[in-house]
Amino acid sequence: KDSLGLKKVFFKNGNLQAFGQSKNSKRQGEWICYFPNGKPEWKAFFKDDVENGEVICYKENGEWRKSNLTNGIRNGKTVSYFYDYFDSTYCYEYGQYVNGLEQGLWTKTDTSGTLLIEMTYVDGETKGYFTNRYKNGKLRLKGEMKKDGSMQNFKFYDENGVERKQETYILRKI
Repeated sequence: KDSLGLKKVFFKNGNLQAFGQSKNSKRQGEWICYFPNGKPEWKAFFKDDVENGEVICYKENGEWRKSNLTNGIRNGKTVSYFYDYFDSTYCYEYGQYVNGLEQGLWTKTDTSGTLLIEMTYVDGETKGYFTNRYKNGKLRLKGEMKKDGSMQNFKFYDENGVERKQETYILRKI
């Protein structure tokens, strides 16, 4: 029988863990899952038990990531909010997925909108130009990322934007 109803899942202590619509024992529409403290852990839209549409994942520390999924695969724009330990600040990262792989320009900004990083992805791998900036917006380094992992023609700058050195690196996966 074609039944539609609200399904609720509870932690052992009785607190709500998740809820959403169910049709024929498959998740449909919006579902929300909670941490034991009652704050949302994720929100997602489902069609026939497969994520389709916007998905937002939260961490207990306030960080989050928003993506779009088509048939369970990331597709379209994504944005994340997180603490970057390298720059010692909260940041936003913007990018796009095509068939589950990073594609095109990805950027990282601080919460005031200052551009910190720009990089390009092709089929899930970094390729093309890369820039990293100081919090004052001046270039820290710029160069080119190759698909083989090499970084070529990298120029390093001081906090005043004065070029300091140029290098080429080969990165190896561990």
